[in-house]
Amino acid sequence: MSKASYGKLAATILAVVLGGTLASATRVSAASQAMCSQPVTAGPRPAATDCLHILRAAVELDTCTPACLCAPTGTLPITASDALACLRLAVGAAGAQADCPCPAYADTASDTFGGLRSPSRLALAPSGRLYVADAAAGAVAIFDESGVRTGTLAGLGRPVAVAVLEVSGDLTYA
Repeated sequence: MSKASYGKLAATILAVVLGGTLASATRVSAASQAMCSQPVTAGPRPAATDCLHILRAAVELDTCTPACLCAPTGTLPITASDALACLRLAVGAAGAQADCPCPAYADTASDTFGGLRSPSRLALAPSGRLYVADAAAGAVAIFDESGVRTGTLAGLGRPVAVAVLEVSGDLTYA
């Protein structure tokens, strides 16, 4: 699967996780905010579309623009984890902060997007499967290429990171 295909899949899955609630928002100039480190949608919180842009930039479908998290020089790489941090802010998760490595936990899976209580990291396998570490649930959620949740690896303690090994395609978590 090409990088573009991965990006389209990741964007589709993010839209599914958001419940199809991606909406357009008014944008303002980054220069007027004098920073590149925050999404630039006008308002107190980033919009879900900012988070989608961050995810697209992380998988190199979009370039890092003022709407994504980056150093003022544009040299700091962004990751899908940055999209998750943005998403927590966009949906108003309690205690969410863009630079906070600690998750904002929900009381129940139904309180959050896509049934994920505390998504912290994403990993995309060559097969097209997306794995999402969910520390509060003690599991890794599995999504197929169309964004449908197909399974859960449960009983993992509190996984905060997940990766797919490039050569073997094996899943690893921590």
